[in-house]
Amino acid sequence: AQFEAVIAQQEAEPERGKSDKLLLNILPEEVAEELKEKGSVEPVYFENATIMFTDFKGFTQIAEGMTPNELIKELDGCFTQLDNIIQRNNLEKLKTIGDSYMCAGGLPKTNMTHAIDTCLAALEIRSFMNQMKDIKSMLDTPFWELRLGINSGPLLAGVVGAKEFAYDGKCTI
Repeated sequence: AQFEAVIAQQEAEPERGKSDKLLLNILPEEVAEELKEKGSVEPVYFENATIMFTDFKGFTQIAEGMTPNELIKELDGCFTQLDNIIQRNNLEKLKTIGDSYMCAGGLPKTNMTHAIDTCLAALEIRSFMNQMKDIKSMLDTPFWELRLGINSGPLLAGVVGAKEFAYDGKCTI
């Protein structure tokens, strides 16, 4: 029986690795570890953090002229670039909803540079979107213009939902 338990554990290890990797795709490492250890995550209050929110101006009008595959490919390309930019600037992606993208600096690990990090990411995002605009203009195809907002202040962050986890932050000011 003990031998069978060891074999079962060895067989389960690759699957555990897959589930751990998936969890880290949707939650920050510290949060994922707490969830695995305790089965829940305590909300955390941050004295000061920075949230950035973006969306595309004219998204619906341009999207109506695209096939579903073109739309998803275009959004994926943009959001993949935003993911790379925010990672380089020490920010945490919170969520995407349609054409909206939200991220934050100063969480889950607090730091003193979150506002600067967020502004630097915003400038890099603006540069990327301007490059996209230039390319699309040369190809005479419609392009999305980006609206971007940044706010710093107190923030409460935690895991919301029971079926599909989301790490979310809510400004408290």
